[in-house]
Amino acid sequence: MNHTASSQVPNVDYILADEICLPEAAGFQAHYSEVIYRLPVCFFCFDYRGSYYPPLTAPPSLARGYVTFGCFGFGGKLNTDLLRLWADLLTWVEGALDRPAGSVTVTVPVETIWAAVEMDELLYELRDRAVALTPAWCDYLFSLVKTFRGAGTEYVLPQRTALDGSAPFLQAYAALVAATAERRGLGGPGGDASVTGKDLLDIRSVPLTVTPDGLRSTIEVALEYLVNWLAGNGAVTVAGEAVDLATAELCRSQLWQWRRNRACLVSGRRISGHLVVTELDEATERLADVWAERPGGRELLAGARNLLYDAVTSLRFTDFITVPAYELMP
Repeated sequence: MNHTASSQVPNVDYILADEICLPEAAGFQAHYSEVIYRLPVCFFCFDYRGSYYPPLTAPPSLARGYVTFGCFGFGGKLNTDLLRLWADLLTWVEGALDRPAGSVTVTVPVETIWAAVEMDELLYELRDRAVALTPAWCDYLFSLVKTFRGAGTEYVLPQRTALDGSAPFLQAYAALVAATAERRGLGGPGGDASVTGKDLLDIRSVPLTVTPDGLRSTIEVALEYLVNWLAGNGAVTVAGEAVDLATAELCRSQLWQWRRNRACLVSGRRISGHLVVTELDEATERLADVWAERPGGRELLAGARNLLYDAVTSLRFTDFITVPAYELMP
């Protein structure tokens, strides 16, 4: 199954999942271009399952006479130098396996502001291996917070309900991805090619709006995802919303950004560290009974609360919250 995210590639029809990584009730299908098929019995190959041992088949390399190579890394997190090395490696793999040149292809998700302004350079390094460019909304927004974390209030994002397709700077991002894909022969609907760097960074075209409910929701999403992540669940539903790691990273980074830049609620109250911690403790209390019923649940919830507290109140921005989170996993 590998990474449980939609490829958004038109010629990929199906994705295999299960009720753990993509619960049907969470409504993930609406966010996937592929049809989701959930396997009835699914577990890691090294998990012990008593007497249940599925029959083994011959390795594909023996049955077909060749080895199938697959790489599922996200190129959007790489720079041009690393993509050049990957392109050389893939060329070597094709030769080693006696496969035709260009048989290994790559989809490039545009996950960061740097990838958005360097799409042509990234595609140049990959040459004909690139088959699609795809936007990655939450990752992209997270990269804006991370990149411009010390640049002042002009780069502070509003609450997530204001960050939809009507936001001009996000329209510019989507248009640039679509226009670049069309120009490089990768298909898609095309877009406005006149997008500038100023358009991409015109964040204040959207008012800096944070409501009390928006603050509370941002804390709840980050907290509930973190406690589930520590418990081994990477796909979470919070208040009917399907939440993944990118969403949680965006939420916790916004909390840090609002506190750091002394943003205010619509009522005029400043979003101080004290206010955020107060709301965080109330959100933790609301989850206490549910997690108390699970083995080790109290400890997991306390760990998630402390992770979020540290990330939000720290003077320095935490690049990726999973780094300290790994130290708390049971």
